[in-house]
Amino acid sequence: PRPSEALAHSGQRQPCLRGALPQASPSQPGPLQAGVVALAALSARSRGRGHTSAGEAYFGPASGPAVAAAAGPEGSMLESSDAVITAAGVKMPRLIYGTAWKKEQTTELVLQAVRQGFRGIDTACQPKHYREDLVGDALVQLDREGIRRPDLFVQTKFTPIRGQDPANVPYDPRAPLAEQVAQSFATSQANLKTHFVDSLVLHSPCETHEQTMEVWRAMEHIVSVGGARQLGISNCYDLGTLQALFRDAVVKPVVVQNRFYPESGHDVDLRHWCAGQGLRYQSFWTLTGNRSALQSSEIRSIAAARGLTPEQVLFRFVLDEEICPLTGCKSPEHMMQDLQMLREAPLSPTDGDAVVRALCHDVPRGGRKASSSSAPCSVQ
Repeated sequence: PRPSEALAHSGQRQPCLRGALPQASPSQPGPLQAGVVALAALSARSRGRGHTSAGEAYFGPASGPAVAAAAGPEGSMLESSDAVITAAGVKMPRLIYGTAWKKEQTTELVLQAVRQGFRGIDTACQPKHYREDLVGDALVQLDREGIRRPDLFVQTKFTPIRGQDPANVPYDPRAPLAEQVAQSFATSQANLKTHFVDSLVLHSPCETHEQTMEVWRAMEHIVSVGGARQLGISNCYDLGTLQALFRDAVVKPVVVQNRFYPESGHDVDLRHWCAGQGLRYQSFWTLTGNRSALQSSEIRSIAAARGLTPEQVLFRFVLDEEICPLTGCKSPEHMMQDLQMLREAPLSPTDGDAVVRALCHDVPRGGRKASSSSAPCSVQ
């Protein structure tokens, strides 16, 4: 595994779905059950078989967007090997460069990543782990080089107080939650030197649903005045928490960004639900959180047969799963290797199942560990 890679990516299964899921009638199963059943049937048919493999039993069927609004006139997604269209109608790169823990190197690494071909940048208004201001410096330099702000997908986050360094909070921690969000976003605008972001993400749910919704209403206001084109949530591993937010939100979340690792069971149930609702799953820690799988004979065998590194195989698997991974690599070589996977042919069903077996080795016995509604923001 690449020790320099702090952030990474995540997984789901087969790029086989491109239209909306069928609507369930009152006599049919509920939306969640119907969505999973429909996805399973389509996934099996697309792979030329009418049964479910051991791999699919764990990871489930392909995720795939399920929102007609993001579909073309015949229901096909307006997407490419490089980008997807979210339910908010935003073009989002399939591979996003993550800037956590880059410190003083942030500007140079962002410049290097974009020059190599990345068009998505993830940051946060959280000085504890991000230099959002240095991302902004990179955006200014890129503009001078002819890569304009509209050419890039820029995503930042509002981080609740428990995820901040008490000595360096980018807003007044004594202010009402809505004002904290407003102050944080104003700081992001100044740091990034842009009046809008393509995606604004809540870095983790708050301690109560009521607090989460108070923050979310303030984020919805930012969307209403043109400050953000879409909303999302991160570090949300409890499906009930996500469902409650989705139910009560006026501006629905269209992105979920979580760690992809065995301790959460690779978010299987949550990702299935996201697929049925049209939410895009972004992953980080895909490499860092699956080091044992990268050392497995299954993944190494596929890598040798295809002339790839184990890390590239896992990234291709994740992309096949319709997940948009983050990568925080620092070397030009690794950046190019990651970008190369956007053009690499999908894994075969047999190889995909082999990767699933490798990933399942580290899943806790007895199934997934119980997860809280949120994880401390310090993990990212």
